[in-house]
Amino acid sequence: MRHKDLGIWKTITWDAYYRQVCQAAAACHALGIGPGTASSVLSENRPEWLIADFAAMMCGVMSSGIYPTSSAAQVGYQVSHSGSAILFVEGGEQYEKLQATDPAQLAGLRRIVIFDMDGLDRLEDPRVLPWEDFLAQGAELLARDPGLPDRLLDGLSADHIAILIYTSGTTGDPKGAMISHANMLAQVQAWHESYDTGPRDRSVCFLPLCHVAERSFSAFSPLADGMIIHFVESMSALMENMREVKPTLIFAPPRIFEKVNATLELAVSEARPSSRRVYELARRWMQAATPPAGRVAGARVPPLARIKGAIARHLLLRNVLRLMGMGQVRYAMSGAAPVSPDLIDWYRGLGVNLFELYGMTETSGSQTCLNLDGPHRAAGPCVRLGEMRIGQAEEIQVRGPHVFCGYLNDPENTARTIDPQGWLLTGDQGEIDADGNLKIIGRIKDVMITSGGKNLTPSKIETMIKTSPYVTDAMLIGDGRAYVTALVMIDYEMTARHARDTGLSFTNYADLCRNDKVAELIGTWMEEVNTRLNQVEKVKKFRVIDVELDAEDEELTPTMKLRRAKIEQRYGDVIEAMYAR
Repeated sequence: MRHKDLGIWKTITWDAYYRQVCQAAAACHALGIGPGTASSVLSENRPEWLIADFAAMMCGVMSSGIYPTSSAAQVGYQVSHSGSAILFVEGGEQYEKLQATDPAQLAGLRRIVIFDMDGLDRLEDPRVLPWEDFLAQGAELLARDPGLPDRLLDGLSADHIAILIYTSGTTGDPKGAMISHANMLAQVQAWHESYDTGPRDRSVCFLPLCHVAERSFSAFSPLADGMIIHFVESMSALMENMREVKPTLIFAPPRIFEKVNATLELAVSEARPSSRRVYELARRWMQAATPPAGRVAGARVPPLARIKGAIARHLLLRNVLRLMGMGQVRYAMSGAAPVSPDLIDWYRGLGVNLFELYGMTETSGSQTCLNLDGPHRAAGPCVRLGEMRIGQAEEIQVRGPHVFCGYLNDPENTARTIDPQGWLLTGDQGEIDADGNLKIIGRIKDVMITSGGKNLTPSKIETMIKTSPYVTDAMLIGDGRAYVTALVMIDYEMTARHARDTGLSFTNYADLCRNDKVAELIGTWMEEVNTRLNQVEKVKKFRVIDVELDAEDEELTPTMKLRRAKIEQRYGDVIEAMYAR
């Protein structure tokens, strides 16, 4: 692993990684923390996060992550619900949440281990232990009993619960999904058999490790292939860190890829005319060398097109790819939300193979694999384990060794999610083509039925709206209504730059959202989107709302999914105004 320390990338070898995991596990063991208990990590991504995670698993403890954007109440709920006996905390900011938490919810905690004690020197809490002291206690025990790690490992079985992943909680409290060692071993094996990754590969770790995708990508898969993980300094430093790391693999939700697309397109629009012409020529050559429909088995790209594509990538687009930090990317993967086909084509036009993947917490990671030999406009075929089918209401259903073990202390929801035959009922709609490729339609619970009885899938239309560089999010309204409307959230940076370039004055974000010229800008784009929709799907009205949602807002989950009911409640008056006669 690599991480930044005072601006310099520092390396942690596999040997050092394992040694610290053993020390942390020994310290947990000395505290009597073992099978039947749980641990939690409340921290931004950092090497200590994974060390604490694997140490807990070595002791047979269920390890869970708490989103660092969680409120004090959410922290208390998860610590209490999981039955955590030990809590690893990043530093003072996160520790303050514990002080605001109901003490009864933390009553089961035996130790609070803090990674960074800056500003906490005078802390008087008998449960608190600095990370360095915690490791030192473990090292001292190992000096007396060097065989302890092997005995701990020998005491585990594949059926032990390895980790708890708490769902986003779009409706109600988050549920603790129990994922066993067998579940993750199946996923790791499928990854290792599907992709030619190894120690030469580099990736960046920036999505929350609480999420199953980043946990699988940065914690478990590297155990099989030796890939080097780089912890980014912050989301704001992501692009800079990518330029330094030059990753060969990247996984991110569409929102990240959309942001890069918008930033680059804006930069190109402001470039000299000659530079813009070179850029467009290079993109045409790349598109001819890599057709938007993706590679089809047996199809061949003409030699001249291949040569032009190579010239475009290595000469004309080299600086563009370097600016994006994607000059050496072999696999770019997106998931967690629908990906616009236009966005996929845009990246392929730059020579970056962007693929869509489908998976969920309950499948312990990815359910599909990269469609290397077929159309890119699909989430790919089923992973090389288990089965996948389409059930009633076009629901995607899966079965296999990667399907999770159920929800902690919640047999009712478990029974609703896994049927008696072992099929996981995902709640997602999809279709499988003749070649076995999955296409995502949307969430069943999000399907809208207009007052005229027409069914609509909002995610499809919302994804189209969000391809504008000026739109960061959109939410469709239309269930039980005569026509479709939308709430639109603008990207402040992009829209503000457009405003300055066109001489539009504004004072702040809210003022910008209320400006009629901004509404016209979004309206022009909405007209373009409507040309690609049928009559029932067309967005008749929209409103720009003055909010930039982030994971700390109750309208957005930690995994950046919209809580539709919350937004409809907050903006009820705005919505009703769009339907007023």
